[in-house]
Amino acid sequence: MQVYLEDPTDSDLVAGLELYDADKYEEAEPLLRCAADRGNVTALFKLANTLSRLDREEEAIPLLEIASEQDHAGASNNLGLILFDRGQVDEAIALYAKAAEAGLAQAMFNLGIRLDEAGDADGARAWLLRAIEGGLGRACAALGNMLILEGELEEARRLYERGADLGNLSSCTCAGKERFEAKDYAPAEAWFRRGINLPEDPDESRQLPHAFAFLGLTLVLAGRSDEAIEYLERAVSMGNHDVEGALAEARSNLAPVPYRAQTKPAPSSRSALSWEDLNSGARVFAGDRFCRECAAERSGDSHFCVGCGFRGWT
Repeated sequence: MQVYLEDPTDSDLVAGLELYDADKYEEAEPLLRCAADRGNVTALFKLANTLSRLDREEEAIPLLEIASEQDHAGASNNLGLILFDRGQVDEAIALYAKAAEAGLAQAMFNLGIRLDEAGDADGARAWLLRAIEGGLGRACAALGNMLILEGELEEARRLYERGADLGNLSSCTCAGKERFEAKDYAPAEAWFRRGINLPEDPDESRQLPHAFAFLGLTLVLAGRSDEAIEYLERAVSMGNHDVEGALAEARSNLAPVPYRAQTKPAPSSRSALSWEDLNSGARVFAGDRFCRECAAERSGDSHFCVGCGFRGWT
């Protein structure tokens, strides 16, 4: 069996990794393959990942198997992910354990999650704690959620805070949800805002629409529908369609305000049909052309009035 070694200075590996990190997988493949053929285990691992990204998983599996046999922790973990998705749970757990014992925090997290699903709460907690010690914020959220179910609220909150300090969106979202469910909306809002303002993390991309959705829901329940719309729209645009009803409710809550002759100008003759009878004291219809707050005519496509800053467009 060929022995693979680490050689971070290999020129093909270096060039291939630059292309891989730029998502140029087709260009990275031949360079990584050359380095792998010379026995570079990192190149072998990255070549397998490249093939997976190119939807050539069947070609990637034997490469991951070779790298795993060479004790590459990342390869063992990624092979475990593939096998788990294929229903080979026991094999996946064994690979996670191998990578976790080698010190890979992501594998510790995966192992902890699977042990929890298998009913091994003590084993799950132990591995998630080790993942946290390894600096993985996602493990804080996962362990915090387990402790919530066990009634350990204060410890769960401490874990969410630690995960947030590690820059983890899931931890912020879980902390916000716990406050949201307790109808404690001010701290819930603070947590959701903290989460959406974190630097982007590809591993947390699936959580982002949920954070926007919960922030929007929190603002609706706090009576601030005008602010909620922006976040609910973001959530829907990112694929969270569960909040479309809440978005419609928030929009309907934005009833036009009464006309105030001393602060609002009369409409021009060309736009008079866009307004209710101003002399009747009826409400002004903003439609999609005029601000509800100051009656300024809309300029551009912004939802915000250029005159007063109010979100006055329907």
